[in-house]
Amino acid sequence: MEIRHLSNFRGVVVALSLIVFFAWLGNPREARALDFSVDLRNWEFSDEDSLLSQSYSISVAPEVTRTIGLGASFRYVRRDQGKETRETLTPTLSMEIANDLFTFNLSGTQTERKDTERPDITNRSWDANLMSDYKDYAEVRLYVGQSFDKDDARPRRLDDTTLHYGLQVSKDWKGLSLLYNYRGTDEKDRVAHSTTKTGQHFFKAEYSGTWRKLSFTLGQQVNLNKTVVETEASPGEEIRFPLNVGVAWDPPMPS
Repeated sequence: MEIRHLSNFRGVVVALSLIVFFAWLGNPREARALDFSVDLRNWEFSDEDSLLSQSYSISVAPEVTRTIGLGASFRYVRRDQGKETRETLTPTLSMEIANDLFTFNLSGTQTERKDTERPDITNRSWDANLMSDYKDYAEVRLYVGQSFDKDDARPRRLDDTTLHYGLQVSKDWKGLSLLYNYRGTDEKDRVAHSTTKTGQHFFKAEYSGTWRKLSFTLGQQVNLNKTVVETEASPGEEIRFPLNVGVAWDPPMPS
């Protein structure tokens, strides 16, 4: 493996090492619980064709306090077949805060794919979730995340950014179950010079009860999706394509 393959990960590896080190100082019993695995496999297809697969991973999940936990992992995979070599490096960091009011988690990962026969690809992403069901009120979840994909081809074949976000609210009360979910995505493709925005609404209501010795369930759900695509026809000119994907009513099957 060439040193250049690790150059983009230097900062991530340093951050990973610092987290593990300080977690070790704060709670050495927890920090010593490291997981390490190795998987080596070799296939011989013929005298001139063989495949060697290598996988190495290490992870740690120290508990900083009773309400704060950290997680870190690093995975390296290499496949050699003939003259082609593929390498994948994936560091991941995560944090979670959990108390009586809410649970919040934040994670980030980066994946580097190196291939001697194809353009190298880099993916970076992060996600954040906030959840609460305080005192048996409605369960609420907010989430947001972003991903970045890029290759090193000249000219580029892949260069896009995607932002996703959403809200989910649910409540159960005396046999009545309600659920609402909204998810939106904004995707920008710099190769195709286009932007795609989508919005998805989902609502479900269900009631379960008994009448004498008969159990029954009544329910209904609604889906509403909307997509808008914007493309650049020429420098300084923009065309919008609104694509509305109707409303769908999906009654549940009788129980």
